[in-house]
Amino acid sequence: IRDPIVALQSLAGASASFTVDGLEDNLTQLDLTLTELNGPPDILRPGASGSIVIYVKADNPLGFIIVIPDFD
Repeated sequence: IRDPIVALQSLAGASASFTVDGLEDNLTQLDLTLTELNGPPDILRPGASGSIVIYVKADNPLGFIIVIPDFD
């Protein structure tokens, strides 16, 4: 996948952030840039794996969806 960016969206308005302090911004969508350790830049090869730490605030029901952009 080229330019691997996906969006994490809150289904019920719960806040999400990459940092605990960032929860104060009350964001309900985060853009996640997917990268492969020691992989080529801007390309995610088949079988690549990794993790991203996300903090959420249970100020609303917790439910999230990953949205993959449409590659036309």
